[in-house]
Amino acid sequence: MSDFTDAPSAEVVTTDGDVVGRTLSAAHAEDFEYITEFVPASAIKALTEEFISVTIVRTPYARVSLAITYHDQYPHKPPGVELTSPSLPFALLRKLEKDCVDAAKAELVKRNAGEAQEPPQEKEGKVQAQAQAQAQAQSVGLVEVIYSSIHKFIHTNIFVPCWKEMKQLVTMCTELKHPLQLDEKKGLLSMRLCSGEYRQGVQITVPEAYPDEAIKVSSRVVVVELYICVCAYVWPYAFVCAAEER
Repeated sequence: MSDFTDAPSAEVVTTDGDVVGRTLSAAHAEDFEYITEFVPASAIKALTEEFISVTIVRTPYARVSLAITYHDQYPHKPPGVELTSPSLPFALLRKLEKDCVDAAKAELVKRNAGEAQEPPQEKEGKVQAQAQAQAQAQSVGLVEVIYSSIHKFIHTNIFVPCWKEMKQLVTMCTELKHPLQLDEKKGLLSMRLCSGEYRQGVQITVPEAYPDEAIKVSSRVVVVELYICVCAYVWPYAFVCAAEER
């Protein structure tokens, strides 16, 4: 049976803010229920049979608008996904769009694999009824997967407002062979600059309110090779002096 037959009724919020009763597919109804329950009303820009538009905001500089467009083959194929932002670079938005579609495809593969498995023959009718109820309760919509992917990225990656600068830094450290470690959740960047016998460790902390709040930088100079070289001269000299005293 198609997901677009024998569908329940749900409320549709138009772009003008009107609420209209419509007959929707199970997938559409599930998507609408998720959006209205977990997305703040002020962040919902459109919720119709054709598309969904919401805004995801952590700070003014970590802000993105998500538009999901339905098509005739939904939910058997992922819907259209488009991201826009006044502050985030185009390349990052295109990457996130691809990540959303890939996550939706992975979810479809997982669901199809589950449907392909033959249910075990249960002897008791009660167990069979429970298995059928669980099968009917399986998700059919894909909006939750897409929205969660973007929401998690915006709210857990502190480097979002400075993504372009971070990409340039990673490229530079890779070309110059400077060790680099990143902690996206803490906004912590640790790198080790190398020049001949000298090493300098640099740690940069990006605050959640960046760029309204300044970054913090700490550094530590390490001269490993030079220290070993000095010890190579000091230790034999000290040994000779101690022998002469005896």
